[in-house]
This record gives sequence, C-alpha cells and structure tokens, in this order.
Amino acid sequence: MRQYEVNGFSFYTKEEAALAELESKRVDYMQERMEYDNPLRVLSIYNKAIDEGIFQGQVGIAYLRKIQEYLWNQPDVPKDQIQSIPAGESLAPGADWREETVHKRREASIPKNKKTEKKADPQLFKFSVIMNIAFIIAIIAMFAITLNSENPNILNYEKNLQNKYATWEQQLREKEAELKNWE
Repeated sequence: MRQYEVNGFSFYTKEEAALAELESKRVDYMQERMEYDNPLRVLSIYNKAIDEGIFQGQVGIAYLRKIQEYLWNQPDVPKDQIQSIPAGESLAPGADWREETVHKRREASIPKNKKTEKKADPQLFKFSVIMNIAFIIAIIAMFAITLNSENPNILNYEKNLQNKYATWEQQLREKEAELKNWE
C-alpha cells in the first residue's frame, strides 16, 4: 500500500515522495517562466533540462512528456532536435516500485567487501598534489605583489594614505614658506 501522495502520484517511501515534491516545485518554477509563444525557446529549455538531468522521478518525467508533446505539435520546431526523455527501469510500465526500493535498501545495508572497493588512482593523486602546490604558490605570489604594489589596496591602503597625506603636508609647508619669503 502506498502511503505518500504528491500531485496525484502515490509513493511507498518518504524518499520517493520527497523527490516528487522537489520535482513538483521545479515543475511549478519552470511552468511559471515557460514562454509557450516561443516554441524554439521552449525546445532549448526542454533539451537543457534533459541534458542536466533535472527531472528523474515520475512527476518530472510526466512534465517533460507534456512539453515534448507540445513541441511535437509545433510546426516551427525541427523534430530531430527534440530529445527523447531518458527513462530507466524504474519508470517502465508495470515496474514494481516496492521491490525496487527494497532491493536498493538491501544493497545499501550490505557492507562493501574490501576487495571491491576502488583504490585511488596514483596518477590522479600526484596531479592533484601538484595542482594544489601550484595554487598555493600562485596565492603567495599574489599576496607578495599586492603588498609591494604602489596602488592602494585592502592590504596597504593605510600606509599609502599616510604617505599621501605626508606628501601633501610637505608640499603645503613648502608653499607656505614660499609665500612668507614672497611677502
């Protein structure tokens, strides 16, 4: 017996219902912003949603199907550019959702055998270490350049302002001395 309902779909687990609720919010968001008077724009959004895998549950797949049918009925939209909707086994007609959920839980509860665990790739690790060192050197170089720069910045603005005011004060004293001499 299914216990959770979202937008006319019923689910066995809270997880499935939570995914459906999230996808329902995404559908509402997209529906509010969809420009159905511009079919090519709708096609672009539809293809992007499929490419990025935004919708994976029943609610999202149903919404994608609705948009797909709209696009098929539009004469301005090239039919070869309308992507098909990816649907896994869980979305096949007649699939027993409870068995799939129980199977997933059973797999998650089985501890992994140490032999089947993936080991880190040594080359990838070396590359990662080298890149981190390069980033650290770059950051140190940026701080050194910033500290030694003549232009005011967040690290040396106080010193530069004091120097600027000291220079102005010196110039003002020189002008005052010239005026006194001129008088």
